[in-house]
Amino acid sequence: MCNISGYIGDRQAAPILIELMKRQSGYGGGYYTGLATIHEGKIYYAKVIGDVDRLVAETNAMELPGTIGILHSRSNSGGDWKWSHPFVSNDESFAYVANGSAGSFRDVERRDVMTQMLEKKGVKFTSAGPAIEHYPRLSDGQGVHVSETMCHLADYYIKEGCTPVEGLRKAFLTDPAEIVALALHVSCPDRILAARHNQPMMLGRTATEMFLGTTALSFPDDREYISIDMLPPACSAEIFRDGWKVKSFEAPPKPVAPINGSVFGRGYNIIVDALKNSPEPVTMPSLCPLVKPLWGEGQLNQGSMLVYEVLRGLNAEGRLGVEYRTEPGPAAAPGVTTTKFYVYLKD
Repeated sequence: MCNISGYIGDRQAAPILIELMKRQSGYGGGYYTGLATIHEGKIYYAKVIGDVDRLVAETNAMELPGTIGILHSRSNSGGDWKWSHPFVSNDESFAYVANGSAGSFRDVERRDVMTQMLEKKGVKFTSAGPAIEHYPRLSDGQGVHVSETMCHLADYYIKEGCTPVEGLRKAFLTDPAEIVALALHVSCPDRILAARHNQPMMLGRTATEMFLGTTALSFPDDREYISIDMLPPACSAEIFRDGWKVKSFEAPPKPVAPINGSVFGRGYNIIVDALKNSPEPVTMPSLCPLVKPLWGEGQLNQGSMLVYEVLRGLNAEGRLGVEYRTEPGPAAAPGVTTTKFYVYLKD
């Protein structure tokens, strides 16, 4: 899975976003990385193949201006550097990052139709290249990243008269997937836009700043938090430095199973037992299938969210160990490496 960070506050966003991502990308990202900010009515962005260290080394990402921004680090699912997030509208008014996959909504034909509709409207796809299985295709057979299709779909609705958050929301309901997304629009530089079906997103609020992350394990330890909350599932949201506005999907394509006390307790025991019985440290994604049976059929599960929160609880108890391993990066960039996090129980 991918990792996402967001920040809005009173400090330069880029260095903070980079530190947030360093604390979490090894759980699932680290292969393709990119950052976007807004400053004085303009979106600034940079992206590379590789992890956040490579982003800093090869671009001016650390110097991007603005006190609001989003950062993304992708899993190893193919494509060249143009398949890195963020994806940006052709007029560079809208930037979009997302985590997840089509999951139980997979419909390649629908995605092709949606992508080619946008193509006919004049949209230019920067990720166009050799087709990759399960990703949408243009009319000439080239493949594009599905998140670029979603970026342009939301932007299309915005240009048709929707507010930015309504455009993002409409895209999520028109072309659903098991994802979460963050976005920026130049018309509202005081907020981060969000939409979520079931993939994880946490919010950490202080008196002057808002931190967003795939996991709250990424949040700085030296801040005094008013609250650390989960962005509700099946919703769209506008996130400000001092709070957020959430609007639930009135008729979600599929219900999202809740994480209640019983589910969390059972999930905690499953993960602790798995870590105790594993002879070697394991990756966070390898734990997610273990908790899937906690939810019934016909619902979107929040397995990744649950695993991250259990690991955060173990970390708070002083029981979570993390081993850092250097591994090969994407096939598209021979010689590039990434750092992966392997977790274990200190008991």
